[in-house]
Order: sequence, then C-alpha cells, then structure tokens
Amino acid sequence: MANLIPNFELAEQIGFKIEIDARDVGDLIQQGIGRFGEPFRKTVERCSIVVNGRSVSLLKGKKTPLRKDDNVWLLLPSGGG
Repeated sequence: MANLIPNFELAEQIGFKIEIDARDVGDLIQQGIGRFGEPFRKTVERCSIVVNGRSVSLLKGKKTPLRKDDNVWLLLPSGGG
C-alpha cells in the first residue's frame, strides 16, 4: 500500500497519512476521489504530485507505478514576495 500524504488543508479534512492500495498514480487519484469526494478532486487539480521525492511529471505521470511503502505527496504551489 502506498502512503498518501495530502497538503495541510486537505489533511485537516481527510487525515494526515492515508494508506491506499493503488497500482499507479492515476488509480490512487480515482480511489481518492471515490473515498474523499470533491475536496480531494479539487486539490488534485491544483497540486503537484510527488512520489518518493520526485515529481510524477518527471516520471510517467499518472501511469507512474506505485509500490508498497511509496510515499505520495500532494503539494500545492506556494509563492511569496
């Protein structure tokens, strides 16, 4: 099972670390939407997804395979000034 670690705002609603048995990132997203609904879907649309410290955009995107004990982070962009 992969460990889903959502951003703080979403984590307050669904928990800070959730185990999800998913074959790849796309499957994890679909299961997350099924379990947690609209707040999860909205967060995924705005965030970067990182598996074990590497952005899925540098891997295989939503087809990035997940193994037992992988950590999947949902990170919202930040800015400052």
